[in-house]
Amino acid sequence: MNPNREELIFGLALTKPANERAAFLDRECAGDAALRQRLEALLAAHDEPDELPTTGAPAIKATMKLDLPDVPDEAVGQTLGRYKLLEKVGEGGCGVVHVGRVSAGAKEICRS
Repeated sequence: MNPNREELIFGLALTKPANERAAFLDRECAGDAALRQRLEALLAAHDEPDELPTTGAPAIKATMKLDLPDVPDEAVGQTLGRYKLLEKVGEGGCGVVHVGRVSAGAKEICRS
């Protein structure tokens, strides 16, 4: 059986009114009982309304919203090694990114 033929017949059957589908399937399936059975099952499933099962689960309660004040980043202004942290650029799951510059009192390792 060619799956494209089955899809084509199914698509065409959907365009027919329900009372004309049986005659259409008789003509198109031409004695292929397995094809006819698959198409009837597909059409029946297509015509059933989509309903979500009821689970009886309790309603979800709203969560509390916290309005936290913006806390200044305590790292800004501190010296880390030879770098002074100037501002926080970003934060993610792996760490925090700061902008820094070499501190005034740090020794330069390389000079061009």
